[in-house]
Amino acid sequence: MSLNKDFLARVGIAVPAAVLFLTFAFYSELNFLVVCGFFVALALREYFALVRRGGYRPMPVLAAGIAGVFFFVAYTAPRGDISSLHIALILCVAAMVLLKGADMALQPGRGISPAVFASMFGALYIGGSISCAININHIQRDIFPGMSLGQAPLVLLPFVGAWASDTGAYLSGRIVGRERLTRISPNKTREGLMGAVAAGFTATVIFGTSLGVHRHVLLLLGLILPFAALAGDLFESAIKRRFDAKDSGAFFKNHGGVLDRFDSIFFCAPITYFLLYYFYIYR
Repeated sequence: MSLNKDFLARVGIAVPAAVLFLTFAFYSELNFLVVCGFFVALALREYFALVRRGGYRPMPVLAAGIAGVFFFVAYTAPRGDISSLHIALILCVAAMVLLKGADMALQPGRGISPAVFASMFGALYIGGSISCAININHIQRDIFPGMSLGQAPLVLLPFVGAWASDTGAYLSGRIVGRERLTRISPNKTREGLMGAVAAGFTATVIFGTSLGVHRHVLLLLGLILPFAALAGDLFESAIKRRFDAKDSGAFFKNHGGVLDRFDSIFFCAPITYFLLYYFYIYR
């Protein structure tokens, strides 16, 4: 497919989806929670399908329950105190480490609970990441109370950075890409990475400046988000490669599933949240 046709097809899917997403999601915090929950449910469904291809039997109820806890903690965080999500995330990571340690110590090579581990990982990777986006809304509510209803919400910052990076990587890679970047994803090129950095940095700084975010935060985010978006893309590609799948699903027709389109967000949202938390709340 030529660059023009492929790019126009991507835009034809992305723009209407973004308009519907923005119109409904940001009408209220509850609407945003519902939209996030909807996409997390779809992403978990695709993740479970990939895991089953590898012969594992995940536990969807467990994963949905853990993701639900993340969402509940993030949404109900008291005003001025949003660190409760950190505790939930740390407890999940600690449980996974203990589970893996028990697996290696008690039944090396066999595994006592791979289904539990895979389910917890999916909940953390998908539900935990998006719950950070919910907490970005709380930071806006507490730190940027002067934002008008007509102004773009702060939570769009990681989305803008990630998708600008993806677009820059795609266009520069298709137009001038020559040197392959990694074997995990053969279509990624070094020229694409440079385009991602340029586009991601520029979009993050310009959009963040319009929101009134401090320039030191924006410079850091502008430098980090393009690489985080690439890492998220490569991470999801490695999962698909592990289970011999081309796409995670077909929610967006020929352009893949929810995991394929939101893979960079799963890395960019937590990074954006924790940087904002550190600069505006922790300090």
